[in-house]
Amino acid sequence: MTRGWLFGAVATSILTGILFAAFPQWDLQIAGWFWDPISSKFPLSTERFPNLIRTIGDWIVWLILLTCVGALVVKLLFPTARTLMAPSIALYLISSFIIGPGLLTNVVLKPLWSRPRPNFTQQFAGDQHFQPWWKPGGDCRHNCSFVSGDAAKAFWLLAPASVTPLPVRPFALAAATFAAFGLSGLRVAFGRHFFTDVVFAGTLTIVVIDVCYRIFVRRRGIKILTVWSRLRQSLFQRFFHLSKKPLTVSKGSPVMLNDDAKAESGFRDLVS
Repeated sequence: MTRGWLFGAVATSILTGILFAAFPQWDLQIAGWFWDPISSKFPLSTERFPNLIRTIGDWIVWLILLTCVGALVVKLLFPTARTLMAPSIALYLISSFIIGPGLLTNVVLKPLWSRPRPNFTQQFAGDQHFQPWWKPGGDCRHNCSFVSGDAAKAFWLLAPASVTPLPVRPFALAAATFAAFGLSGLRVAFGRHFFTDVVFAGTLTIVVIDVCYRIFVRRRGIKILTVWSRLRQSLFQRFFHLSKKPLTVSKGSPVMLNDDAKAESGFRDLVS
């Protein structure tokens, strides 16, 4: 991912934050586009096809994460085996998911902000008071609205797209962006999140992805390889009583992980 993604996401959030702080009713108006006052519900939330799309999005995310975990386990148990991704890439993906959609979204912000979901507010047949995005301390007590966990997961798909081979990377990023906007939009249409919930969730996730990419992939590849080698040696000595020399990588080694196909191939050779 380039800095353009990061700057674009941050600029979008700043603009959205200012506008929706000045006009908080816009959140209600956008949610109102999908509200049916006759049936007193958000009709799309009960439609089978939109919910199937959401479920497929969840499956894709968890499948990628399981692949990452599998790659790490295989490398620990069978050091010479080739896997679908290098350990640094797997650590990058797992860490960005745990920090972004996991800790910051669901452990920190949701309980801290306590923002009611649209379908629980008084404007949409609920009993809780609407809260603008900037005001924490609402009526919600569990699984609250700000920020959107589903949107955070959807925008996390940019992380695996950012480490695909160069020839297909633009298409992967375009597909991930389309999926992120589509899945996030469904949550708004379902009445489960306000517009600002998904915007800030997307920006938060992109910032986490960018930081993790720079730590695990772009700048710290050599150090991670060394730590990985020592961890692998320690585990093998403890559980299998094997003695192997740790992998050492000189500081001058030109490792730019997944920056191009050649670097990716070299990195795979290093961790094999």
